[in-house]
Amino acid sequence: MNGLHKLRKEFSVSGIVDFEILLYMALISNVSSGKVEGDDTVYALCSCKRDDLYDIFATWDESEIDKAVDALLHKGLIFMDTEGGIYAGEIRGSRFFPFNAESSIADAAIEKLREAIKSFEKPRSALRRSRGRFIAEQINTYIDRGISEMTPGDFTTLFTYLYEIFTGGETYTVRNKTEYYQTTNILKAYDKFTTFAILVEGTLNYPAYDRRGVPTLTRVSVMKDTIFGALSRGDGSKDYMREVDDEREGF
Repeated sequence: MNGLHKLRKEFSVSGIVDFEILLYMALISNVSSGKVEGDDTVYALCSCKRDDLYDIFATWDESEIDKAVDALLHKGLIFMDTEGGIYAGEIRGSRFFPFNAESSIADAAIEKLREAIKSFEKPRSALRRSRGRFIAEQINTYIDRGISEMTPGDFTTLFTYLYEIFTGGETYTVRNKTEYYQTTNILKAYDKFTTFAILVEGTLNYPAYDRRGVPTLTRVSVMKDTIFGALSRGDGSKDYMREVDDEREGF
């Protein structure tokens, strides 16, 4: 047991740092590799289970512990299995990647996307409006289910919708198997919420990063660090669609 698992409520640090933060730091301080049934991802499994927390942090009320755990779950920093196992990140190779909380850049990306869909539906075409509603429904399915639950394939499909919005109606064709798995490359470097934001920003605001042609999944993947840097600085644009000279009907 490390020092963080020996904390007591009367310690001075407990009066300075919120218990939710102390609990989270204790959880991620001792993890091992673990898997969830039906999921090939290697997760960071905390050394203690949910019920163990009441003994480890015995000087706190159970209600305080429950409140802190619920807050971490709500923020997406941990999840639990049916046996009370606590998972706080992913293990990729020899590195530990904590889950990121549902970040503000993901929230901003969702708002950008909704604005872009509204713009996509503006032309007075029943077909365009119908297609816009379909795209919105598909994307809302991902959001309602939880971005944290999206698979690499879901992110690839998301890109095809983003491309269609950007071009004003062109269908994107994934060129080969290598390109199909480009979203996996982004996920190796960033959590799912950041990946979502990178795809939205990198596709809908593509001219800010590359003036050549139209976005491809491979190109957005290559530019992921540049895009993330712009998002982190708040440099993303509010111009989400390429100007189109004609109204396309070919969905």
